[in-house]
This record gives sequence, C-alpha cells and structure tokens, in this order.
Amino acid sequence: MYTVSQQRLQAIDREQALLFVRIFMAGSLAFLVLWQTSLYIDALWENRQRRVAMAEATWHARDLLGSELQTFGADLKILAAGAAVQRLARGDASARAQAEADFTAFVREKPATAQLRYLDRDGQEVVRVVRNGEAIVRATGDALQNKSTRYYFTESIGLPEGRIYVSRIDLNVEHGAVEIPWRQMLRLAITIRGGGGEAAGIVILNIDVADFFADLQRSRPLDSAPLQLVNAEGYWLAGVPSDQLFGFMFNRETTMAARAPQAWQEIHAQRSGSVRQGSDIYIFDTLSPSDVMDAERAAPGGATRSDEGAELLWKIVGVVPSVSLASTWRLERLPVVLVALLVVAAISLAWSNAAMARRRSEDVRKRTEAELVRVERLASLGGLVAGISHELNTPIGNAVAVASTLSDEAAGFDQGLESGRISRSGLEGLMGQLRDGTALMLRDLRRAADLIGNFKQIAVDQTSERRRRFRMSSLVHDVVGTLQPRFKSSLVILDTRIDSQLELDRYAGALSQVLLNLDQNALVHGFEEGQTGRIILAVRDLSSSEVEVVVEDSGKGIPRDLQDRIFEPFFTTRLGKGGSGLGLSIVFNIVTSILGGTIAVESRPDVGTRMVLRLPASAPGGASGEFRRIYDV
Repeated sequence: MYTVSQQRLQAIDREQALLFVRIFMAGSLAFLVLWQTSLYIDALWENRQRRVAMAEATWHARDLLGSELQTFGADLKILAAGAAVQRLARGDASARAQAEADFTAFVREKPATAQLRYLDRDGQEVVRVVRNGEAIVRATGDALQNKSTRYYFTESIGLPEGRIYVSRIDLNVEHGAVEIPWRQMLRLAITIRGGGGEAAGIVILNIDVADFFADLQRSRPLDSAPLQLVNAEGYWLAGVPSDQLFGFMFNRETTMAARAPQAWQEIHAQRSGSVRQGSDIYIFDTLSPSDVMDAERAAPGGATRSDEGAELLWKIVGVVPSVSLASTWRLERLPVVLVALLVVAAISLAWSNAAMARRRSEDVRKRTEAELVRVERLASLGGLVAGISHELNTPIGNAVAVASTLSDEAAGFDQGLESGRISRSGLEGLMGQLRDGTALMLRDLRRAADLIGNFKQIAVDQTSERRRRFRMSSLVHDVVGTLQPRFKSSLVILDTRIDSQLELDRYAGALSQVLLNLDQNALVHGFEEGQTGRIILAVRDLSSSEVEVVVEDSGKGIPRDLQDRIFEPFFTTRLGKGGSGLGLSIVFNIVTSILGGTIAVESRPDVGTRMVLRLPASAPGGASGEFRRIYDV
C-alpha cells in the first residue's frame, strides 16, 4: 500500500479545482455561444416577421386614410352641388338659412367634421357651422371671420371648376393663435362658380383628423413603435412626442430630415420600401391625395395643392429596431442563463471528479505496475544469483580440493624435513604437484572471478540509474557471461555475433535488462523442456549513430493472432507456469521511452521468433526521469 503525502493531496485538490474551472469555462462559453447564436437566429426571424407586419400596417393605414379622404371628397362635391349653396353663389342671400340647415345636418351626421363653411369671393365667411364636442353651433354676426389671407383660401379660390383642394394637415388657428388643446385639421375646399362662370366663393370642410390618427395607430402591429405620419417637408404630424410635432407651426426644425437624414433622403425619393439607418429600419409608404381623389390628376375633380406647385404627399413610416447581438440580451432571460450555468457547473464538477478519479486510478495502476516491475527485476536478479552460485560451486570446490591436497603435501614435506628423509625424487614430485595444483587453482579462481565480475556489473547497472559510456561488445559479453548458467542446464545454445565498434552513451542497466529479458523470454517461451535449439544474439552498427540488436530463436514461434498482444502488460501464455506477463512489456517500455529506440517482432509458428531493436547511440536527454518513473516506487 502506498502512502500519499499531504502536499501531494493538496496538489491534487488544486489540479482538480483548475480542471473544474477549465471545464466550466469551456462549457459555459460553448453554452453561451450556442444560446446566443440560437437567440440571434430567432431574433432575425422575428425581426423579419416584424418588418413584414409593419409593411402590411403601412399599406393598411395608407388605404384606410385614402378611403376616408375619398369619402369626404365625394361628400364635399355633393354639398357644393346643393341648391342653397348654388343660390348663395348667385347672390341670393335668402338661401343662407337653408345652407346653414344643410351644413348643420351634415356636421351632425359626420362626427369627424370640425367646421363646414361657405366663404364668398373675398374670403368672408357667409355660413359657418362648428362642432364643439356634441354641440353644433352656427356662427352669426361678428363671429363670422374674414379668411382672405389664409393659405387654404388663396390656394383654392382660383382652382378650375370641380377640382378639390386638399390642404396640408396642421393645427387649427382661431383669431391668429393655435387653438388649445390642439385640434389637428385637414381642409378640403371646392370652388363655387357664379352665373357668369366666375369664382363666386368656396365651400370648405375642416376635418378633425384625431380619429384618423387613432385609426393609424390601430393599424400598427402589437408591441411595435407608433406609426409616424410625415408631410412632404419631413415634419412629423403623428407618431412622435408632442414637442416634435408640427414644427413648421412653431418655427422649430424638428424634422425627420434633421433627425435621420440618410433615411429621409430615400423615404422622400421613393414611394414605398425600407431603409436602414443606425439601429433602426424605416418601413414606409406614401399617401397622395391626387391618387385617391382621381386616377387622372389633370381631370376635373382631381386633388391638388397649389402652394408653389408642389404635389401634396404624406409619408406613413413604421420603425422596426434592427437586430444586434446586444439586443438579444434581456433582463427576463437572466434566470434562464443562471439555471443553465448551474447545470454546466454541476456537469463540470461531475466531469472533473470522474477525470481525477480516472487519473488517480491510472496513477495507482502505474505505481502497481512499477512495483511489479521492481519485483520482476529482483526476481530476475535472484535467478541470476542462483545460477551464478551453482556455477561458482564447481571452480571454487575444485580450488578448495586442490588447496586441501597441497596442504596435505606441504605437511608431509614438513615431516620429511624434520626426519631428514627427503629424497630428490620426492622433492621433484612435490614441485610437480605444486605446479599442477596452483595452475588448476588459478584456472578455477579466474573462472569464478569472471562470473562474479559479470554478475557484479549486471547487478550494479540494474540497481542504479547511472548513465555511462560503454562499448556494445563489452556489455553483451557481460550479459552472456551472466546468462551462461541458465543455458548450461538446457539443450539450447546461446550464440553471439557481435559486429559493433560504437561507443554508446546511455543507461547500461536498462539495456542489459532488455537483453536479459529477451534472451530469457526466448528460452522460456520459445522451447519446450528438453527441446534442442539455438538463440542468436547479434549486434551490428547501422551507422555512426545507430545500432541494431537482434535476438532470434529457432523455437516454436508465436501464433499470428497473439503477436499484437505480446507487449501488453500481464499478457502471458504460461500463466501459473512461471510467466508473469511483464517481461516483454518492460522491454517495450525501456526501449521506447528510456532508450529512445524501436522494437519489432517477426515470428512464424514452428520456425522461430526474431526480435529487432534499433537504438540511437545516445539516449534521449530526458531519460533519467523516465527511468526513475518506471523502476522506482
């Protein structure tokens, strides 16, 4: 069992917190981008629907106002053709009472009528009927005013017979001042001819357009800005705050031309359409009295405005805000965002916990694997110790026996000296035994010294991280010397073929363990007990910076379906028979990570297996840390 320090736990907690923050930030960003995109697309669709609805509203308002205007124009023609009005035009003052009665009846039936008057050729009111709320009042005596200077009189008195004059919409003026509260007026006038065909006067109808304006706003879509009514000069008549209305009557330049010049330029130039300026889209249509009074403007009965010869036009304008990313953010959507972020936070927390749990499990797995590798390595050394001890037993035993014999001979020679019975032949025999005995002892002790030296180098390399420079031939010699005891007890021959002069700079212990594992793996897995065969350990230089190591056996080979799995940890075909499944996994990790090389396997069943390693002459610079990670616990 492994003990984890408090510092490591704190580091893991910090890492988990950072992982949670990263996942939460990424998840929140993804949610906000997707949500914002969906809102923006939905807003674009909704904006398109709003623009279509607003365009329909402007068309409907144009038709509605045009229909009202056409109806009042027809009524005005009927009034002008009345007998009482015609008699007044011919100078019959007695018809005044009948004309007042006719006018009163008309005003009573038409609630939108504010005034109905007959003015003579000098602009003097002859008959005037006024609506004051529900009351109908006839003006008499001094209440009758002279309107000869008012624009609607001067512009209509000279019109051809049957032509209807349509005035601009303005505020009603009484005795030279704007009437309070405001009364928005539209005036229709028609010239009355006398007996000689000259202009005898005009019948003028004042229409209170408040109801028109109310109908205008009822035409607009729900939850939209008010429809605006703008005259040909760009002055607002309806649809904006009162301080911006009727600027021409108060000498104020409160016009659309000043407020939205680019939009107004296109609105003024076209009959209908839409134009964008800033964050607003202006959708507009045009109402022309000439179009609604008569299809042919020049024909009798057509409508005109004679002021400087300009055609009278009204623009009906609807405003729809354009769509922007900022416009999609609304306060009522904040709870949705907060709930979504809480969900993202919960998912991020679960995800980070799962990721850290997997990481801890992986860490434990790697530590367990490292421990098993260490045990395997020590077991390998233990096997080497047993083999070396068995191998050392013969030369050391021979040396001990020779030494014992020489000791007995020396004791006998000592007794001969004391008794004085030493012959020349005896002395020569003793010297011969000494020469043969010491030679035999030297040979056996050198053999023991070589075995111990090889084992010592292998053991030191495998139990340290020391990086050193060495020749490949020397390392192979040490490994083979260590392996000989294992092969001596089997019928398999270990054959070495060394054709390398490179000096390597790497971890000798790691490379020696690779060679040990490969050779022992070939011996254990490649041959059945009592089977004869050969294992070739060949080394050659591929270049001045690369060496190739081949371990080839003539054993039973590896089935094709298992060749892709031989480097997997704990995979073995000899489970319970001495195989741990770690030998080739350790080899693969060492070769690819520590030694910076490659390993490939070639095998054919009943023919043998060939392991090919290609290694750079110098180990990677960061190998030390990796070596420690694999071998240490």
